[in-house]
Amino acid sequence: MEVKKSDIPQEAEFMTEFWKVAKKYYIPEDTDSYWCDAIQSLTDLSKKYPSDFAKNIILGFMKYLEDRFYRERRHERT
Repeated sequence: MEVKKSDIPQEAEFMTEFWKVAKKYYIPEDTDSYWCDAIQSLTDLSKKYPSDFAKNIILGFMKYLEDRFYRERRHERT
């Protein structure tokens, strides 16, 4: 069975807002302002959408950012 947007309106709304945040912070930067803004935006999103679905996507994205940041830093040093 395929789920329609009307079947899961909160999740659909979350995905639209999450995508805007993900595009803005997709490439991690080595600045305090980047990390503060990214974490604040994701925290705000998790407060607005407190479901397990949203929480897991947000945590996964935060892990992606951290992993990519450290991978790129390590690559720059070699």
